[in-house]
Amino acid sequence: MELKGLSIEVVEKDNGVIFRLNGDIKTDIYSDFLGFFKQKVEKANMIMDFTHVNYMSSSGVGALFNLDKVARENNKKFMLFGLNPSVKKIIELTKLYDKFLIYQTEDEAVKQLN
Repeated sequence: MELKGLSIEVVEKDNGVIFRLNGDIKTDIYSDFLGFFKQKVEKANMIMDFTHVNYMSSSGVGALFNLDKVARENNKKFMLFGLNPSVKKIIELTKLYDKFLIYQTEDEAVKQLN
């Protein structure tokens, strides 16, 4: 799957789905990004791999906040891992860092699916 410079690999797990992101999450993909993932998080626990995301705009953080809200409304988990310093910083600046389930590694996040 490709969204204007952001490739997405989907890995199915027993109790959820891992989305391996590669590229940047910019303002111009906000609607497509939110639309694609909103359908997914309504139905399954979701883990987003940010290992290969170098940049995320504030609208990207807004999309993550909306996805987290949809997950909670549907009794699903929405988790992130592999945040690089610049992505972590933008989430911290928006004061949302403590709102998300953030893990260092994929293994830590996957353990939370059980």
